[in-house]
Amino acid sequence: PALFIFSDADKVVRPDRTREIAGRWGGPHELVPVDDTGDPDNHVIAGDALSPQTTAFLTERIVVWVKALMQQSSQ
Repeated sequence: PALFIFSDADKVVRPDRTREIAGRWGGPHELVPVDDTGDPDNHVIAGDALSPQTTAFLTERIVVWVKALMQQSSQ
C-alpha cells in the first residue's frame, strides 16, 4: 500500500510524475494532494519549519489511512 501526499504546485519535483507513478502502482494506493502548504516551493508539505498549517491535518490523514489498512488486514 502507498499513500502519496504531494502538492501539484511543487517546484522541486514534478507532481505529474507523482501522479504517473501512483497510476502504475501495483497495489492499493491513495493520492492526497495538498493545495496550500505554506512552503514557497510547495515541497515541504508538513512540519513546523515551513508548513505548520498542514501538519495537524496530514498527521490525522495518515492515522486514518493506517487504521483503515489495519482493519482491512484483520478481516
